[in-house]
Amino acid sequence: MTNLFEKMGLETRLTQASRDGGVDCVAWDMRPVPTQNAYVESFNGRFRDECLNEHQFATLGQARLIIEAWRIDYNTDRPHQALENRTPEEFARGLQIMLPLQLSAA
Repeated sequence: MTNLFEKMGLETRLTQASRDGGVDCVAWDMRPVPTQNAYVESFNGRFRDECLNEHQFATLGQARLIIEAWRIDYNTDRPHQALENRTPEEFARGLQIMLPLQLSAA
């Protein structure tokens, strides 16, 4: 039983009851809780508030189109505070300009 849980990525511990012929083990999920990854939780909140809560999808195809349009806007047109209020494209262009300069200085 323990090996099955471990293959599923779950932590297991034997319990006192297992020695008495009761429960063999207790398993729980050790994946991160929301506070352990603030960037992902921030993105998930924005995605939910700005896209998922604003649309009612009739088909999977419609959902894909709307979500893709939101993704493109998020990744190209929208400034991000973490990128010093630049869009991801502006930030990437800045890295492309700076990287050769740093390599030539080394």
